Amino acid sequence: MAVLLGSHIIEVLNLLPMYILGVLLIFAGSQLSLAIMDLKTLKDYFTSTLILGITLASNLAAGFIAGMIVAHLLSWKRMSV
Repeated sequence: MAVLLGSHIIEVLNLLPMYILGVLLIFAGSQLSLAIMDLKTLKDYFTSTLILGITLASNLAAGFIAGMIVAHLLSWKRMSV
């Protein structure tokens, strides 16, 4: 939508009532939270919690990079949490 409408995207979003945007946000958040059900081991929980903490403290890119590094390090048999 942003590519097609450009700077007019804000005007289009203002046409939607705020409660509809709130419902969409709740739905998207609940769908994203279902990913936590796929975690099986303590290493997976540790990695996801670390990513969450770094993302909230700094930014998404730093959380992603740190998560990739930690997940790779924890994939070795000798490393544990």
